[in-house]
Amino acid sequence: MTQPSFKSNIWIMLITFAVLLLTILTANGKASAEDQIDCRNIGGYGGSYYDIAYDNEYVYVGNFQGLSIFDVSDPSGPEKVGFISLEGGVKDVIIESDYAYIANGENGLVVVDISDPTDPQYAGGYNTAGESYGVNINGGYAYIADLENGLVVVDVSDPMDPQYTGGDNTSDDALGVVVNNEYAYIVDALDGLVVVDVSDPTDPQYAGGYDTESIASSLDVSGGYAFVGDRNEGMVVVDISNPTNPQYAGGFDTYGGPRGITVSGNYAFIGYSYDGLVVVDVSDPKDPQYSGEYDTNGSANDVAVSGGYAYVADGNKGLVVVDVGDPTDPLHMGGYDSAGHARDVVVSNGYAYIADFDYGL
Repeated sequence: MTQPSFKSNIWIMLITFAVLLLTILTANGKASAEDQIDCRNIGGYGGSYYDIAYDNEYVYVGNFQGLSIFDVSDPSGPEKVGFISLEGGVKDVIIESDYAYIANGENGLVVVDISDPTDPQYAGGYNTAGESYGVNINGGYAYIADLENGLVVVDVSDPMDPQYTGGDNTSDDALGVVVNNEYAYIVDALDGLVVVDVSDPTDPQYAGGYDTESIASSLDVSGGYAFVGDRNEGMVVVDISNPTNPQYAGGFDTYGGPRGITVSGNYAFIGYSYDGLVVVDVSDPKDPQYSGEYDTNGSANDVAVSGGYAYVADGNKGLVVVDVGDPTDPLHMGGYDSAGHARDVVVSNGYAYIADFDYGL
């Protein structure tokens, strides 16, 4: 991930000043944020976190320093219980049983034993030839999006001794991967969507692909379709019922590249950066239709959907909660300004956990 721009830093300083001014006015009885927002900070922890995963009563968050573990059995008071330093930082983390599988940038795949969350220990690793940006675990194998090195498959049946089994060198930068029904679907930047047959993980084979117009950077797979975020085309829907011959099915262009796509039921919930949350009816994937939107006023980076609500990681506006019970009329329910730059959000048991660029979880 890129560092914040100088312009972003200026905005952060201005927002910080505004928050300070609001605090002073509130003290004088001239304003009250609590009167305006029915949503409160019930707990948090500082730092600069970039990826987040939830498992049972623990949250695992990563940044450029390593992996931190928080006990969130009491969501009102997250307690940092463990940490392991990882040179190269955490690009992506997946939890599987007692292990955290981490895309560790230039250091490839790192496996951490989290059986005792208070004392995480290095278990094993495999140093890929590229720079690992994404990881997915399926059937005892780790599938790694390894940037310029494409897809790398590693046998993790023994997490303490990961072994290379195969790979497929895609033509551009592999940024993320989803494994579904013996195929790996890869977001491959300028090469769009790439499909690799991994029915034999020791011998991955190129199966097909669909080249979107510009840079493909986000992906969800649902019901025989891949929903791809493209910088110029918006959301591109690709029919993958025949993975060897992906075909354009439809699309929805909002004149900007989706930061994150989550498909839930018949709707795609899209974080469209400064356009906020956009809801698209994909009940007919060949003819996606605008359903509704809500301008979050920040930079919508990621969306989690649970129980009729969309939880948006909204950049310098923190967490924004939108009622999407009626997808044609999304309504603001509340929010919490995390005071930094919210990049990712995951929802569990009625709580939203935010990965905040500046101030952590």
